[in-house]
Order: sequence, then structure tokens, then C-alpha cells
Amino acid sequence: YPFFVFFLIGSAFVVNKMILGYMGANCFVVLRMGISGVLMLMPFCRGISIWKHAKKKWFVLSVISCFTTLFPSTLRAYALCYLSSSRAAFWGVFEPFIAAMYMYFLFNEKITKTQAFGCLIGIIGAMFFIFTNAKSEVFSSGQLFSIADFAQIMSIVFSRFGWIVAQKLLRKDSKIQPQQMNAFTFTITALISLLIGMTFYGPSAYEFELSYKLVGLVAYTAI
Repeated sequence: YPFFVFFLIGSAFVVNKMILGYMGANCFVVLRMGISGVLMLMPFCRGISIWKHAKKKWFVLSVISCFTTLFPSTLRAYALCYLSSSRAAFWGVFEPFIAAMYMYFLFNEKITKTQAFGCLIGIIGAMFFIFTNAKSEVFSSGQLFSIADFAQIMSIVFSRFGWIVAQKLLRKDSKIQPQQMNAFTFTITALISLLIGMTFYGPSAYEFELSYKLVGLVAYTAI
């Protein structure tokens, strides 16, 4: 089961990069998050109480949406426009370290020696890999670090912070379930991205050539 999950996560980078060959980053975020959000909201359409409760929590849900999906998805899409799938996926090794730093410095939670040692080993291993594979396929551009790399790392920084806040909300508010949280954040992200795209780029930002292959790719990454 864990290997299957890792396969889906890894393959998402490849599929998302293929989709970005058909459309811009903003269009991709709107399409992917919009489809996923609508599909996840469908089971809750008849629950009037959950909508009333979500309305009361609109501000915190909007903030969580920005940090869990809007900022990370936009930055990740930008990064994938310029990085190979393997290089973009590589920066994910820093995710446990970033999460641990958040928990320690912002939320005053203790980090065990084992966790700290694990983060240290992970960072040392990652840095060793970077400098010994600078000319490999992962770093085929010849650059050790670029703006696209920074965007990919910042997507992890924003995402980890957002999900930590989301976890704390789920623990305090029993009326909101994880599936509902995902549905709300995805839908809000799609709406905000659409508003931004229409404001700065206009309808032309959402023009792309439809094909069966694109439909299959979007369906895979959205579901």
C-alpha cells in the first residue's frame, strides 16, 4: 500500500508536466483544482448544516486554501514548466525537515532526538546527491539552483504550513471532516485562481487544444 501511494505521488509530477505542455500554469491550477473540488463536494451537496458551518469558517478556510493548495499548486506548476519531473520531485526530500522546523519554532512542539537525527541524515544525503550529480539527468540544466527550484521549495514551505494549520482546525472543530476540508480548499483555490487569471490575463489564459490524451491526463491527476 505505501509503495502504491508513492507511485501515485511520483507519477503525478510526470503527468502534471505533460499537462503543462497543453496549457499555462494558471489554467492548469483552475482546471485540476476545480474538477477535484467539485467531485469531492458532490457527496455533501445535501448537507445544509455543513454549508452553514463552512460559511462561518470562510476566512480560516480561505487562508488554509491559500497555503495548502493555491500557493503550492501555482508555484509547483511554474517550477514544472522549467524543471524536469525528477528534479522537481527531488526537492520533496526536504519536506520532513521543513515540517519539523514549523512544529518546533512556530507551534512549540518537541522534536525527539530520533526525528532530529533523521532530518539531519536526510539533508546531508540530499546535499551530497546534489553536488555529486550536478551534471546528471536530475540536474541536466547544469545549474545547481534556479528560480524554478526556489519556487518548488517554496511550494513545500507553504504547503506544510497550511496542512499543519488545517490539522489543528480539524482537531478543534469536529463538524469539519478531512474530506470536506479537501473539497472546500480545492474549490476555493480554483475560484481564486480563476479570479486572478481573468483579472491579469483575461479569457485567453484558458485557451487550450482539447484532445482525448489531455482528457485522460487531467482525469488521472484530478482523481
